[in-house]
Amino acid sequence: MNRIREERYKKKLTLKETVTELKSRGLISITSDTLSKYERGDREPKIETWQKLADFFKVSVPYIQGMTYTTSEMIKVIHEFYFTGYDPKMAFSVYDDFSNKVNIYIKLTSRDVIPRELYKRDDKTFLLTQKVKDYWLTHFKQILNGEKFKNINKGDKYKIIFNLHEIIKNKIFYPESPHNLTSLGKFYMENFDKEKDLHKEAIDKIKYLDLSSARLAINQYVDLLKKLQKQVNTFKKDTFEEKDYNKQFANYVKETIYSIYEPDKYEINEFSGIIDELYDRLLKDKKLKNFLLTNSQDKEYLELFSDYKKENKENTAIIDKYVDELKDREIDVEDNYLDVGYEDPDYLYQDEDNFY
Repeated sequence: MNRIREERYKKKLTLKETVTELKSRGLISITSDTLSKYERGDREPKIETWQKLADFFKVSVPYIQGMTYTTSEMIKVIHEFYFTGYDPKMAFSVYDDFSNKVNIYIKLTSRDVIPRELYKRDDKTFLLTQKVKDYWLTHFKQILNGEKFKNINKGDKYKIIFNLHEIIKNKIFYPESPHNLTSLGKFYMENFDKEKDLHKEAIDKIKYLDLSSARLAINQYVDLLKKLQKQVNTFKKDTFEEKDYNKQFANYVKETIYSIYEPDKYEINEFSGIIDELYDRLLKDKKLKNFLLTNSQDKEYLELFSDYKKENKENTAIIDKYVDELKDREIDVEDNYLDVGYEDPDYLYQDEDNFY
């Protein structure tokens, strides 16, 4: 079914109003009856008419024709793919990996339950109710509204999964730095970034060239510093706040730990409980923050959190289980990604067109 009526309803237009608008804009001249037949599928517009309708509603031709996925339809694809990963027969399959990545992404970006927890333990139907749709939209609507998901042709459902998989993997495996430029820092980078070049030039001329060349280079450098000094002394705004940095650092620690450990779907709730505790404590415990900052060159953050808790005589049994597992872990890429039931590891492709 095409989406002419759906788009017309979005604009809150009647058939007659739509026809009038189309004609007044010089797009097409048709009757209300003809437009109604287009909407019902009783009559097929010519390709140039499709283009005019698409231009009017500001969508693509495949979209208005109903040939591409809507957000709601993509949610259904994601839902089905995710729960296929909970079939024991799919252990170590792409479905299984996708389910794990979705769980980690949700725990990484929120404190919501994972999708499996929306159902009873013995439920095996996983019906896509409105409540569940709203859940998926809460977590993925912004992503699905992005460029990668526009105009995916129906039947190409694996492109939806591939694109989403890549986006959430990037979020999991590439933590964002906690260090952001302050307002003064941005001002400096935009106006005085040449300072380091003039400084180097002055030093080089002092060392290797004649007095007049050195004097000129030094004066140019000092002039720039005077301008910078004047700006700094009159600069009022500064965005740096320790509480903001603490939150950025806590997020960075959280993202880094998830990227290292990548817990599976059976561990995710226990593991996320540990990380949420660490995150909360980093926001208010300066000693813990400084402990992680000081020692992060020697150990990873979760192990440091265990050390810190031991110093404070707290129980670390659950944390140490994960720390020890990481130390003992041996990853066999072929074994981990070989789909059950397929003997050939080349079954899994890495490019978008042949993902499955």
